[in-house]
Amino acid sequence: MSNYSGDDPFRTSMPGISALLASLERDTIGETVRRALGQQTALQGHFDILSQTAALRNVAMPSFELFKQFEHTGPFSQEWSFASVASTAADAMRLYSEQDERFRLAGLGGIADAANRAAELASSFQMPDFLSAYRLPFEDMSARLSWMPSPDLLVNRSALELVNSAAAMAQVYDTFDTASRAMAEAVRSFTAFSGFDGSLNDYRTLLDISGLRLPRLPSIRLLSRAEKRMKLKALIAGNKEPAHVRKAKSLVHGYERTLRMIVDDAMADFYGEDWPEQRLGACDCKDLLGKWRRRGGDALDHADYHHYAELVSHPEHFENIFSRGFEDRDEAKRLFRFAGNLRAASHHGREFTVDDLRDLTLTWKTIAKGLEALLADYTVEYR
Repeated sequence: MSNYSGDDPFRTSMPGISALLASLERDTIGETVRRALGQQTALQGHFDILSQTAALRNVAMPSFELFKQFEHTGPFSQEWSFASVASTAADAMRLYSEQDERFRLAGLGGIADAANRAAELASSFQMPDFLSAYRLPFEDMSARLSWMPSPDLLVNRSALELVNSAAAMAQVYDTFDTASRAMAEAVRSFTAFSGFDGSLNDYRTLLDISGLRLPRLPSIRLLSRAEKRMKLKALIAGNKEPAHVRKAKSLVHGYERTLRMIVDDAMADFYGEDWPEQRLGACDCKDLLGKWRRRGGDALDHADYHHYAELVSHPEHFENIFSRGFEDRDEAKRLFRFAGNLRAASHHGREFTVDDLRDLTLTWKTIAKGLEALLADYTVEYR
């Protein structure tokens, strides 16, 4: 049934939007919306009609989605910006004002008066018995007729008859959850109507206004700033870091820092504290040597997994140091490269599955076995 109250939705929603715009700079968003909207259901009806009218859909949808969010969550959350609300509401007000002026120039008075007269006329039209039970109430019909694209259609009897029957048919579809016998009867009653002789564009627009929308081929339209902001927020929300990625990052953080400490100590024990100057150039790590000279600190703080693999698997290094923990030089190199590939996937927003987390965990546990053998066999304790 109708989504809005019996009051004229334009007389309740437009002042509400004006109040919203006027108070944007001085109130918090939750309080502003609560005071400005007044009858929330009427405003939703206004945007419902906007969203179903082809000529105004670009303006309507951002506002409509915004207020549907308000319906489900209560007061607006702080992530909704005032600019988004103000921009779409101001556009809706402008279009309404322009259309109202066109109706006055056509000698029909304002939109609301003309729509009320047309709705009163439509309420007198005969309808098949079954559809008549779903006839749209006067106030709702007036609200929908307010969005007739031209004054001529609003005084066209066949156009009003089409909207009248189509609106009732739309109510039928909203009422029944299954393809029932009653729905089939309603369809037969509605398809018997063949009085409108306007253009295809007018025909589709009238069905839009009634709430019985025709399917459409894909079309291209420009997105508003508000829509882009909402789309970006939805994309970011849909790409939040899952639990298994957070687990991978935590795991890598601990293991990698430990790896650097043990490798640095092992190299320093055998080659001396200045081992980076002596050995990095010999194991295909000249770029790491350059970074360390430029940036300072510990040499391995600037290393990546290519450097770990080359450092550990270098023939001399492996024979003198790392063969204590790793049986095969090529296998050690492969382990570090595999760990590096998984680390890159988990830390740089690439595809990283639960199975990848399993493989990463097993790879690091294997590396840890080798690192364990590199630890000193004793510790010095002072008593």
